[in-house]
Amino acid sequence: MSIKNIVVTANPRTHKNLSSILNALLRKEVNCWKNTAFGSVNVRLQKGRLFQLFPSGRVISLGGITEGQAKRVFMRHLRTVSDSGISTEYTNYSIQEYCCHI
Repeated sequence: MSIKNIVVTANPRTHKNLSSILNALLRKEVNCWKNTAFGSVNVRLQKGRLFQLFPSGRVISLGGITEGQAKRVFMRHLRTVSDSGISTEYTNYSIQEYCCHI
């Protein structure tokens, strides 16, 4: 059995303040939390889909099983962050495929 997960990563155009991002998302009642292990803000809009914002500004989107679906998940998360008043301009957008054989 093989589990497939497409991961999307991107780098920010500007530095992000994670505390202000977390507070803005919480005000909009978005399911998010501070991950102390990685120092990131995690956003979960659907079960099995995760968006992580790191102190460096880098973002990672997990949960797509095809490239098209991964891109839609990434854009949906960016739109949620943007709707909270946070700039979401990113560069170096890349898609990586990870497979786990069980």
